[in-house]
Amino acid sequence: MTRALGGGLVRASAEPAPSASVSVPSLREIFDAHGAYVVRNIRRMGVPEPDVEDVAQDLFVVVHRKLGQYDGSCALRTWLFAIARRVVADYRKRAHRRRELVTEEVHEQIAGSEGLENEMAMMERALEGVEWRRRMVFVLYELEGQPMPEVAATVGCPLSTAYRWLQVARDHVRAALERELAGKGRLP
Repeated sequence: MTRALGGGLVRASAEPAPSASVSVPSLREIFDAHGAYVVRNIRRMGVPEPDVEDVAQDLFVVVHRKLGQYDGSCALRTWLFAIARRVVADYRKRAHRRRELVTEEVHEQIAGSEGLENEMAMMERALEGVEWRRRMVFVLYELEGQPMPEVAATVGCPLSTAYRWLQVARDHVRAALERELAGKGRLP
């Protein structure tokens, strides 16, 4: 049995992949090559910094469990992002997350950092208010540089919907960044 995932098919049983020529990397190889990508996107999906490492660990547990089902019909990063999307969605549903109190202390610490870290922190804050699916489209297309057909397949929506969500996310991010920069006296 197979199911569509991220622009390709992923085997949903423990059967071997149909093509013996597909070389599935080991979990260690996947972690070494794509660990930073996974962590970066978990952050961009709105997971608070104290929980990023735990969510990444949960993701790699799922990858380990499903590695035999990867058949190479889609890019490994696409497959990992699809898993990340589900793991982060599960994280958001957990009760402990709804009881946490968010404070401004984290934002003050981030705002005090320099250079690229400050710019990335501003982008992450701008993404905070973007609806979940629109955020994923924005992150994959604008920040990760994936082609829109692949983004739409990963998110699981029609191509036209992905473009519409991208525009809404861009408008939100632009407005949030303008507000933040105006508050710091960088915009007229």
